[in-house]
Amino acid sequence: MAIISVMGVHFFQDEGPIGLAIGVDIFFVLSGFLITKLMLKADDRDPHFDQAYFRNFYRRRFTRLMPALFGVTGVYLLLGPLLIDFPLKRVAAEVIASLTFTYPFLAAVGVDNGLGLLPMWSLSVEIWFYVIWPPVLGYLLRHSLPRRRIAIGLALSAVAFSCYGH
Repeated sequence: MAIISVMGVHFFQDEGPIGLAIGVDIFFVLSGFLITKLMLKADDRDPHFDQAYFRNFYRRRFTRLMPALFGVTGVYLLLGPLLIDFPLKRVAAEVIASLTFTYPFLAAVGVDNGLGLLPMWSLSVEIWFYVIWPPVLGYLLRHSLPRRRIAIGLALSAVAFSCYGH
């Protein structure tokens, strides 16, 4: 459903961002659920999983994502100015923001919409989730917070962020 709703927005751009928002939200929820479930399983096996687990977690994520990211940004850097008719400075800004996972901040520095690498904003958000959530959950688990309290806190946080965004 998530993929179909995102594809629908890309094919029918005049139909609005609702499908994109729903599709990306579904993806983020599933990704967060999977990461949390994997960490809880690792904690069940070894409550002292910290450093080795995180090292392997980040290595797996980056070896899965980085080759494709380097390929896409490299091709865009070479062909973007020719095929899309964007100035090289703009293309370079998008490539740097993609490689540093700061793509959502491009608008804040004056790079307007119609970006060639626009899907990189969701990858940036995903990477920041990977950077922030595992250590936070690891901290909560290390300090023996009951999982029920963690779940209630997460649910309340999700509701608060959802209300804030609308």
